[in-house]
Amino acid sequence: MNAELSPFEKELAGDGRILSSLSWLRQSGFTHRVADERLVVYGANGAACAYCYSADEVVAFARRQSPVRGAGRRAAPDAEESGEMSANRIRDLEETISYLRQRWRATIADRDEWERRARNAEDEVERLRAGAPAPSEEADAKYLTLRRFLARELHPDAGAAPPEVKLVKSELFKLVWAEVTKLDKS
Repeated sequence: MNAELSPFEKELAGDGRILSSLSWLRQSGFTHRVADERLVVYGANGAACAYCYSADEVVAFARRQSPVRGAGRRAAPDAEESGEMSANRIRDLEETISYLRQRWRATIADRDEWERRARNAEDEVERLRAGAPAPSEEADAKYLTLRRFLARELHPDAGAAPPEVKLVKSELFKLVWAEVTKLDKS
């Protein structure tokens, strides 16, 4: 065992709740290791199941893995213990529900992200098969077309117009062309 423990490892080693939670997790087929100020819990298949950054997270994870933990106490608890056990059981189940809903939302978000990436890849494949220009080339061509249109329509020297219209075009051209120049430089 390493002689120099990190503050996180010392916190874990000094907490009886953690030790019993880790012991229960080991008995249930989980393994764990401490890395970079976190405890990583691995399932039986070797995949990481949880990253715990505090002692409370370790205990909460162990509770979520065993919704019936603590049921092996005395067979007939008195009324006060029964109420306390019910409150603990309710709290544990609420934590489990909250955790599962959070994981469900994260899974849905991951699925949506992968689906979006797959669609983009499919679009890219179709575009390449069709021989269409790359989106950046197409955007550059559209930008250049717009730039020429603005220069032609707004430049004060373009076309015959009354002096008032030329004045308005001149001011508008200065305003728009300053932004066009910024885009050209970026």
